[in-house]
Amino acid sequence: MPRARPRLDPAWVSTATSLGSVLVLHGPCLGIRTPPGRTETGYTVAHRAEEIKRGRQHGFLAGATVRWHSEPLEETLTWVLLPPGMYFQPLPVAYVPIWEFNRHGGPETFGLAPFRSFAETPQAQGMVAHITETDVDLYRPDVDRDLSFICGYHALEGTADDRYGAWQRAVLTARRLLLITGRHEMPTAATVQAIGPHAAYHQAWKVLHDSFVAIVATTPDHPAR
Repeated sequence: MPRARPRLDPAWVSTATSLGSVLVLHGPCLGIRTPPGRTETGYTVAHRAEEIKRGRQHGFLAGATVRWHSEPLEETLTWVLLPPGMYFQPLPVAYVPIWEFNRHGGPETFGLAPFRSFAETPQAQGMVAHITETDVDLYRPDVDRDLSFICGYHALEGTADDRYGAWQRAVLTARRLLLITGRHEMPTAATVQAIGPHAAYHQAWKVLHDSFVAIVATTPDHPAR
């Protein structure tokens, strides 16, 4: 069950704590993701710097100084990818922290609905999942490419033992995934080991009943124009 949690360098955290604030940049042109048709090694620092420059010139990059909080947040920041068959339904699952959608107006903006049962799961609106060998990216397919990115997951760690590869193949075969978003931590294999399968099962369903869900179409090709 691949998952993503931000890893921060201890020296960086120490500096942020001492200063009490950090510089936050937001936008679709940050030089972080490798464009379609390019390789990670071939997309050099110079190319990434040029992308950031282009974002600034076109007004696609926003920034602000933000107060640094050293205490953990109450809402989860963790993506979790689960294989088909989880929760007695057939589709691969992507659990996404709800803050990823709140900054776009909330999960309802894309047609997600509060979870009632998987039989009542709606189809997502205005959103498609772009699945690559290392990334899961959600896009608006009907807007300009530079403005279409919603949120994404980089699965570099999951590629080491093919957990992500197996999930990717399942998603592209099904051509759909079950998208779940919520504010609570979704149990994983580590949770099962820590608290036992029975407690983890009940915790997972508690998380589900406080979540939003939708079925999202998937594609290996970049969906934006």
